[in-house]
Amino acid sequence: MNPLRQFWDARPAERARLVKPTLYAAALLPLVNMAQGWFRGSFETSAVVVEEVILRSGNWAIRFLLASLAVTPLRGITGWNWLATYRRPLGLLAFTYATLHLLVYFVINLGLDFEFLILEVVGASYIIVGLTAFSALAPLAVTSTTGWIRRLGKNWTVLHRLAYLALVAGVVHYALQLKQASLQFLIYAVIGALLLGYRGAGALTASNRKRR
Repeated sequence: MNPLRQFWDARPAERARLVKPTLYAAALLPLVNMAQGWFRGSFETSAVVVEEVILRSGNWAIRFLLASLAVTPLRGITGWNWLATYRRPLGLLAFTYATLHLLVYFVINLGLDFEFLILEVVGASYIIVGLTAFSALAPLAVTSTTGWIRRLGKNWTVLHRLAYLALVAGVVHYALQLKQASLQFLIYAVIGALLLGYRGAGALTASNRKRR
């Protein structure tokens, strides 16, 4: 039997056992690439290397968040319910890169100088928006376990709508940081708008059904 066909016909749980390790390994490649750039940078260019790591980690946080939020629309369009298995890992990867982004900025870039940190936060709107995105992601990562899903019940679904707030804040944070439009920003914005539109259309349809 064709291995690819056998893989496709396998149960979602069996398929996930094969795919998830590959997904996590692939997700670590950008981190490895950043680490290589970091160690190759000299002391004279260390500030540039730090800035590059901050930018790349933020980009990957947005990309994984977009991928996580794209799971539901793809399920609805294709009928591939097994895709739901990968929504949580993708969301956790987004949080992992967002945490790296935050740590490198505050710990290495600012050196945990809290006085300067406060001045930075007050004086830069993009930092406030970025912290909003991270604050929205943090409770989602904490409550992503099976135990929390059981405890929260229906409230879990309501809480995890914060992912859309995190997405909007993350994309706006990226745009404010660049201070100019870019092709990458436009791609993030278009995909994000499509995902929000799909979510809004679904909510509207559900509301109309309840009224009937």
